[in-house]
Order: sequence, then C-alpha cells, then structure tokens
Amino acid sequence: LCVQHAVSGVTITGTRVVFPSDQKQVVVQLNNPDQRAALVQSWLDDGNPKEIPPAGRIPFILTPPLVRIEANKGQMVRLLAKNADQLPKDRESLYWFNILDVAPTDQSAANKLNISVRSRIKLFYRPIQLAEKPEHFFQKLHFKYNVETQSIKVTNPSPYYMSFQQVVISNKKGTDQETYTSPLMVNPFSEETFKTKVASPNSITYTLINDFGGTVSFNTIAD
Repeated sequence: LCVQHAVSGVTITGTRVVFPSDQKQVVVQLNNPDQRAALVQSWLDDGNPKEIPPAGRIPFILTPPLVRIEANKGQMVRLLAKNADQLPKDRESLYWFNILDVAPTDQSAANKLNISVRSRIKLFYRPIQLAEKPEHFFQKLHFKYNVETQSIKVTNPSPYYMSFQQVVISNKKGTDQETYTSPLMVNPFSEETFKTKVASPNSITYTLINDFGGTVSFNTIAD
C-alpha cells in the first residue's frame, strides 16, 4: 500500500521511511504530477521542526539536497548511513525527512502571493537485531485509566515507535464514547498520557499506522 503525501505539486511515495540497519542506503521517491517544474529542497532533522541541524549531528547523508523536478516527472532522493552504527541496537531511532517545494516567482503577476510548502515525515532507523516485527507488539500495548487526573496512560513495552491514528474510548455500557484523534506516538519502552472526558472508561479501540501507511485496529480493556 502506497500513500501519496501531497506537498503543493510534489508528492512523496509513502507516509514514512524505514531504514533497516543492514542496508547502506534507502531511496525516497518524489513525484511532480503538476504542470510546472518544481524546485525541491530536502533535509533531515532529529526532532526540532524549526531547525536544520548540522551535518555532524545526523547519522545519514541525503543526496541530492536540492533538485529541480520537471513537470510530470519523478526524482529519487537517497539516504545513506553515516555513523549509524553508533545508534542504539535494542530499539528504533527516530529522525524526520523534510522536503520544501519552493514556489516559482511569476514576474508577470502583480500582487500575487507565492507560497513555499513543506512536508515532514518520519524516518525510522531499525536495528536488524530486534527479534520480533512491529506487528508482534501491536496488541501488547497497555491502557490504564487514572480517575484522579481523568487521563489514560498508554504503555509501549516494545522496541518500536507506535503511531496512532485514533483511539476510541467507551464506558462499560457503551453509553458514553469519545474519539481521540490528536497526534499520539509512544516511544519504545515508554509511555504517554492523554485526557479523556469519558467517565470510568472500559473499552478501548485503538488504530495504529503500520510501515506501509495503512491502519490496523485492535480492541482492549482499560485497567
């Protein structure tokens, strides 16, 4: 399953990038279905969307960092491992792949606003030493309700990042229900907490995003 993530006229094939540790490089495919050429800048960051970190802080090389993509054409961007062997081997590491579609300047159009559009997707560096695949842990997430704070704690016992599309919370009788759709990702061997308006929640239906950008849903009971 391939999902096209739109960036003005330019699209990225896929919604995330997985870099297995036994590979020297991975390729990200960009496509320009627009009727104009596009100038695209690409870079990686390590969590701060407002900063382009220095090259020495990112264990990957990205090439080409700046490229012109003709109308109805595509371009591959290569990510090469550099010092990636220093990353943890017992869990995934997270970086972010960015592209900026620089809008062309139309000298003939007075008072016209030109907008540059940016897209940012997750890059997971995945050690091959991990014994089980991410799917093995999808149903092992733990949800616990705290009555004092009216919040639910999600515990991730796995070495993988768990990205949620949504969480549906219901009480035991099904008379009170809430759908939580705010961005939620739980780091490896970590936990996250979110508020809920449902009193005494019991049933949890959570939807996770897999490596291919597809979704899978599971049901569980909140403690």
